[in-house]
Amino acid sequence: MNLEKKYYSNMNSMNVTEEDEVGYCNKRYSKVESAESYAALMGKAGIEIDIEERRNHIFRQSAALAESAKGQIVVNGGLLNEVVNLVEAPVPILGEFNESFLELPKDLLTMVMQKHQKYFSIADHSGRLLPYFIAVRSSLKYSNLFRL
Repeated sequence: MNLEKKYYSNMNSMNVTEEDEVGYCNKRYSKVESAESYAALMGKAGIEIDIEERRNHIFRQSAALAESAKGQIVVNGGLLNEVVNLVEAPVPILGEFNESFLELPKDLLTMVMQKHQKYFSIADHSGRLLPYFIAVRSSLKYSNLFRL
């Protein structure tokens, strides 16, 4: 691979990007031919670099999963913005918890899901919480290694 080193303000850079796969154990390197080719190169690796596209993907997939649980996603704009910037290859997944937790105050349960777990809660059409949530992980690669 022909590497081109660039220097700017005492910092080195190269025309190569590194793709990590689970725990930095399988690194792949790809040459970036030009700035214009970067988005397509990352797209081939399953990475969405456009934040709005990533946000729309997370929302659409999460809404579909919530519908499969006969509910709707409870969207908190701040949480959505945070999650969009935490994952580069977003894959929303549906999780379930014991219904006994629904005896807790709705605001408390929702706050814990959002602040501590970065989960989106799911409510029925009247606004009552359901015992489901949406988590967003990065990438489907090695999905057999992760369990909720």
